[in-house]
Amino acid sequence: MTTKMISEETLQPQAQEETRITPRDLRRVFWRSFQMEFSWNYERQMNLAFVYALIPVLKKLYPRREDLAAALKRHLVFFNTTPHIVTLLLGITTAMEEKNSQQKNMDATAIDNVKASLMGPLAGLG
Repeated sequence: MTTKMISEETLQPQAQEETRITPRDLRRVFWRSFQMEFSWNYERQMNLAFVYALIPVLKKLYPRREDLAAALKRHLVFFNTTPHIVTLLLGITTAMEEKNSQQKNMDATAIDNVKASLMGPLAGLG
């Protein structure tokens, strides 16, 4: 058997420059998700409440004003699903927004596509 020497540098945690979503951030999104039916409208239905729930996370992920504005506009499209299941979509969207903020080559339209393709089937579950 051979024994490998492990230097102390490999044992030290790597400092991450990227902004990470914490459980506290997810709880904030969860509590804001209870507002889903309060801003319902006939044009885009639950889009305002969806954006309202994501605001704390988006502000953390996109410190530049232009990036934040683009992320907010990205979610101001039609959105409708069962309010009891919306937290699943909020979690998926949060994870995808986190990846988008870290990887500049990610196509942001994928976030909308996943959200749009899941809202119908999830509405059927609720």
